[in-house]
Amino acid sequence: MPVDSPFVGDVTPRARVLLGCTFTHGSTAVVGGTQVEPKEWSVDDDILVLSDSLSFSIENDDGRYSGQFACGDGVVLHLSDSSVDGGAWKEQFRGRVTALDYTSDISGGSVIQVTCMDLGWHLVSTAGRPLQNIKSVKFSRLLELVLDTSWGFAGVRAQNDTNRRLKHGRTLILQVLNQVAGAPLSYIQIEPGQRVADILVLYAKREGMFVNVSADGYVQIFRPNYTDPALYNVRYHGSTEATRGQNNIVGRPRWSLKIDGLYTSVTCFSTVVQSQVDDMPDNPNEMYTRSTYTPTTAPLPFMRREVISDSEAISRSMRQQRAQWHYQRGIFDGDVYEVTFRGIAQGGAFYVSDTMCSVNDSVHRLNANRYVSAVRKSCTLSGGFTSTLRTHVPGTLGEAPLTR
Repeated sequence: MPVDSPFVGDVTPRARVLLGCTFTHGSTAVVGGTQVEPKEWSVDDDILVLSDSLSFSIENDDGRYSGQFACGDGVVLHLSDSSVDGGAWKEQFRGRVTALDYTSDISGGSVIQVTCMDLGWHLVSTAGRPLQNIKSVKFSRLLELVLDTSWGFAGVRAQNDTNRRLKHGRTLILQVLNQVAGAPLSYIQIEPGQRVADILVLYAKREGMFVNVSADGYVQIFRPNYTDPALYNVRYHGSTEATRGQNNIVGRPRWSLKIDGLYTSVTCFSTVVQSQVDDMPDNPNEMYTRSTYTPTTAPLPFMRREVISDSEAISRSMRQQRAQWHYQRGIFDGDVYEVTFRGIAQGGAFYVSDTMCSVNDSVHRLNANRYVSAVRKSCTLSGGFTSTLRTHVPGTLGEAPLTR
């Protein structure tokens, strides 16, 4: 095999799945279940979505597992790599089986394809209790109020540092936990048909935060950590360059730049309390108020205005934060660099999101640290173990909120 091959020196990772287990509200414990070895598998880890997915297939020759598992069962994925913590098993996913597909051939061979979503699925797929009124609570308390004990969440965390350490497996990496509980929220009412996730994502945007679920079952509110040193390295050089032998990726990277979400100003409209406008019946627009976020340096050489709305009577600072978040999300999504590695770990750590990586790409003239927002780790019979990372310019989304 050539010396510049990205497959040289790889170790053999392992995966195991616990199916049919149960989770207890307020605890990280996993009870019961049957351990199976997945034939092929793929797991997503994305800070921008509330519920990550896992899919895998298992051998079911002669109906070995037929009827043993059901949709709604608990599922846990563990990964192991000899380069990470001595090969210890690390929990990467905890959730529910959402679909089971049985296929077989005439010779008796059978495979079960299992589709799963993490515990955030409960928030995304479940309607909130209609007309539930919640007033003057912090965001962390709002999370607790909308969780049902039957879902099996371990609790609520106001940070992502613990989850990141659990998943990448580096026991020596420590972070001071930055508790972000948020300011007391205004009056909240859950409208009929509104999903629990709709409420949480809306209020997270108002506070400039992310919401997702950790590998050990916690609902998390957090902001990205752009200050960590790079945990991974990307090396990509042209075929005629002397540094070609340093390449460590599979195939070629993809760098996408676009202006779809770029604006020179973003204005957020909201409503005011009706009693404040009763004395002004001649102005039909008096119920609206607005705040505008304008960046110091415009991202475009021409004017491009965006207007968004929030139907509730939120404060000026929350309108400002929502406008800023919308602007930042456009910047964040407008510069995406994706790369695929052989294997599921590098430098003694599993590939996970909410981390930093160093990119040295002489072909595209990109030499900088990038923020990892998503990772897809997978194993196929044809391609082996691979990990695809999606990266962005750091510091562009989820910065500290504006002064209240």
